[in-house]
Amino acid sequence: MLGCQHRCMLDQERWPGADPAYHRLYKVRGLLYMELSSWDAAYHDLWRAPCYDSQDEQCVEALMHVLEQLQVSAPHPQ
Repeated sequence: MLGCQHRCMLDQERWPGADPAYHRLYKVRGLLYMELSSWDAAYHDLWRAPCYDSQDEQCVEALMHVLEQLQVSAPHPQ
């Protein structure tokens, strides 16, 4: 079942991303990607959500968590 949900989230042709009225959907999808530990995809959606200039603490905290996870998972030079 999770595979089906993941495919639905990735269906970009049906995603109304260009319309600013759908920015909340970016937040929701970003949070779902976080639950799947898909950090790149979560970052891609959460930074597009209007959380950088709002009072949405959940979105800001989620974005900070994703950035931390991306930093941890980044390859470290030897």
